This record gives sequence, structure tokens and C-alpha cells, in this order.
Amino acid sequence: MSELITMDLIVVEQIPVIKERLKTVAEEIDSRLSIVDTLVCDEESVKAVKKIRTEFNKEFADAEKLRKIVKQQVLNPYDEFETVYKECISDKYKAAKEILDSKIKEVEDELRSVKIDKLFTFFNECAESSGVVDYADFERQIMPVFKMSTTETALKKICKERIESVVADIKAIETQPEELKGEILAEFKKSLSAAESISIVAERHKAIKMQLEVQAAREEQKAAEQEVENKVDAAVAPPLAPPTAPPVVYDDPVKTVTFKVTAPLSKLRELKKFIVDGGYKYE
Repeated sequence: MSELITMDLIVVEQIPVIKERLKTVAEEIDSRLSIVDTLVCDEESVKAVKKIRTEFNKEFADAEKLRKIVKQQVLNPYDEFETVYKECISDKYKAAKEILDSKIKEVEDELRSVKIDKLFTFFNECAESSGVVDYADFERQIMPVFKMSTTETALKKICKERIESVVADIKAIETQPEELKGEILAEFKKSLSAAESISIVAERHKAIKMQLEVQAAREEQKAAEQEVENKVDAAVAPPLAPPTAPPVVYDDPVKTVTFKVTAPLSKLRELKKFIVDGGYKYE
């Protein structure tokens, strides 16, 4: 404890006094309890025992009322003390802490930024020298494990290990079928895992192959059904066309007759139909 803040700064005098008085009352209660413990409770004495219980209950209820009064009397000064304490002590120490924290954070942030920048440069140099710049991701591969407490040497070692892992993954991808390499490399940029990328592409092509097989099977089934339908159509003779009545030939000479017809529209339509169906020429 500092020389400024000592136990002599805050002294509570009322509580010890109350405590001593309570101890005195407790001794009196213990004396009465020793007598109560020897009481015989039977049919004849039960009323007397109940009376004693009532007295104890009333005393306890009175004590509880007193306790609540004392509690309030004790708390009121404490509330006043806490207000003064907050103004004079805690607020000032908190203000000092905020100022110091801000200054320390500013320096630590600058140190952290410098350390990250140096590590970022080193990481990219390693990636470039290994020919895997397109597949090196500082944010995902290094930042999750970055700590200010980790030495620069240890962090550079992690950078080299990450790049070596990328190189190994690229070599593994190069062993895959030529037609799949492009897709696998595209997936590798997302996952940074050769095994996962190869698995994703393999599953994708497996699904495509199954889909094509299902489509081919459907088309084959459709063609087979059409072939059966064609054979059935060929086996069944086409229906005979209904006989056509020979045209009526008249020996009468052709004459032109002009006349005027007056009738309801429905009748005129029937007349026109008769003329057309009968093969008559009209104007």
C-alpha cells in the first residue's frame, strides 16, 4: 500500500461499538436458550412452551426492525462517504489511468505497426523468391498467429514455413490432371489447402459426370420409347379414307339466270351455302 493511501485514511468507529453491544445481547440469549433446551414439552406444558416461543418470535421481530433501522443509519453516512470518495479519489485515479493507457497504447500501436510492416516485407520477399506470390496471403497466413510478444526471429521462421507449405501444395497440384489444374488453383486461392482444393474439384466433376450420365440415360430411354412407338405405328394399317361421291355430270346446257331474292338474313345464308355446296357459279 502506498504512503499516500493508508488504513489511517478511513476509520470506521460506529460498527465496532455496535458489534460489542450485539455480543452482550447474544450472551443473554445463549443463557436463555440453555434453559429452553431443558424444557419438557408435553400435553400439560405445551401452552407454556408456546408462550415462550411467542416471546422469542416477538423479540426477534423487534430485533429485525432495529437491524433495518441501524442498517439505514449506517448506509446513509456510507453513501455520503462514497460520493466524496468518488470525487476525491476514484475519479482522479481513473483519469490518470486513462491518460497513461492512451500514451502507452499510442507507443505500442506504433511499435506494432512497424513490426508488422517489416514482417510483411519479409513475407512477400520469401513468396517472390519462391515464385508463389499469387498464392501468398499475409493477412490469412501470418496475422492470426502474430503476437507482439513473439520475437522477430520466430515470426520470420513462421513466414518461411508458411511459404514452404504453399510451395509444397503447388507441387502437389501440379501432379493433378492437366484439365483440372486451373480449377484446383482457383480453389487453392480460397482455401490455401491443396488437399481441400483437390477434393472440392474432384467432387464437382464427379457430380457433373453423374448429371451427364443421368441426362444421357433419359435421352436413351426417350429414344427407345420413340422407336417402339414408331414400330407400333408402322404395324397398324392407316385408316381408309371415306369414299368420295363422284361428281354429278349434267347434260343440260349451261345457262345464266339473274334474279333477286328477298328473305331474312339467316335464309339468305342458307341459300348461299346451298349454292356453294351445289357447285353453282354466282356473282
